[in-house]
Amino acid sequence: MLQKHFIPHTTSRTKGKYRLLVLDSHNSHLTAQFNKICEENYIIPIYIPAHTSHLLQPLDIGCFAVLKRSYRSRVTGYTRLGINSIEKDNFIDIFPIARTDTFKDTIIYSAFTATGLVPFKPNRVLSKLNIRLQSPPLLDRPSSQGSTSDSNISTSIPQNTKQLAKRKARIDTVLGNKSNKLSSPTKRDLEQYHNITLKIIHKLIFQDKEIKRLRAANAKQVKKRAKSTKQISYQGSLTNRTIADIDSNSDIKRYISNTPSIPTLPAEPELPILPTIRRQIICSRCSQKGHQITRCPRA
Repeated sequence: MLQKHFIPHTTSRTKGKYRLLVLDSHNSHLTAQFNKICEENYIIPIYIPAHTSHLLQPLDIGCFAVLKRSYRSRVTGYTRLGINSIEKDNFIDIFPIARTDTFKDTIIYSAFTATGLVPFKPNRVLSKLNIRLQSPPLLDRPSSQGSTSDSNISTSIPQNTKQLAKRKARIDTVLGNKSNKLSSPTKRDLEQYHNITLKIIHKLIFQDKEIKRLRAANAKQVKKRAKSTKQISYQGSLTNRTIADIDSNSDIKRYISNTPSIPTLPAEPELPILPTIRRQIICSRCSQKGHQITRCPRA
């Protein structure tokens, strides 16, 4: 790509000896052969930081986004007409119109302005970069109990609200330094992270207490189920020997002592026995008692 496109198209337009080539940090560019070609043709390559092309390249910020939006709107118009598949002929009709609507002077100028190139305002990009501050190494302190605990708090995850408060106080001290140049959004994000962490610690404390209560209740239930539920299965009258065997069995004695006594109800009084009375026969013809229809005198 360097020998086929960049060098032939820029040789006649070069002012001076050197040419500047801005690249992203892709691995395919970082080769010895690529650097040798740049040296031989007086090309100075500049690699932009990783994951910053959407902030530094005017085409990505201004032109390509508008082109994508314009093309999508025209494809949506075809879809509303019932054309769900964009063929090559449809693409040839759509893309030139979207390209003409995109690459205008106003859009190109605004893209260079958004990237801080023209006019030159680097803070437009620097304020959006995610700058990670590297903490200084911990100083060696005498091995005492207080210093050991402070070192553990500094290097470990806060386990309670007290440790979190110490960590936040240290961060506030660093952010209050005049030499610190963190932007307001970054400070606001740190404050939000502190509030979220505090809520999580409180939630974990409540959950830990709830788990302990549930485990204690579960242990009581397990202990209750583990009690002996053996019943005395014996038929017949109890003899002196049987009573002695029961008295020697500790499980049966424990069961009898733990079993509540069942109160006996008073016996119901017996009812008098009444004589059996047979129902008299009634004739179905004369409705008289004492005979059937076959022996009816009126027959």
